[in-house]
Amino acid sequence: MVVGTRGPEKGKRVDRIPLPDGAPVRVAAFAAGADRFLWGYTERPLPVVYRLDLRTDAYRLKPVDASGAIRVAATKGGSSKLLLPAEDGVLWVLDGRSGRPLRSVKIASAFPEDLDEDAGRAAMPDIRP
Repeated sequence: MVVGTRGPEKGKRVDRIPLPDGAPVRVAAFAAGADRFLWGYTERPLPVVYRLDLRTDAYRLKPVDASGAIRVAATKGGSSKLLLPAEDGVLWVLDGRSGRPLRSVKIASAFPEDLDEDAGRAAMPDIRP
């Protein structure tokens, strides 16, 4: 859903951005990158994140492989990066505009396969009241 931020549209639903066909996850929050790129994600290990280019007239979510990311962070500036720490202990660094993988590095041991995750009381840290 797109909510207006200015003028008579402020606070009102003005459009809806559909998920791609066969989308494995929905979007709960966005990480803001450079040049009006947003990266959509949700809680849990992610098979994909969604790239949203706000410079275009027709908003479209483009899936980008997330390699089991458990968190998403974006940097801004001339060398915008998307940082994806994954459940296998690898930190993936992607180009913040295209989503192209730039580098990966093992930073921790993998999560146990029998990890029982319960998101029943989880709260997205990027969603602020």
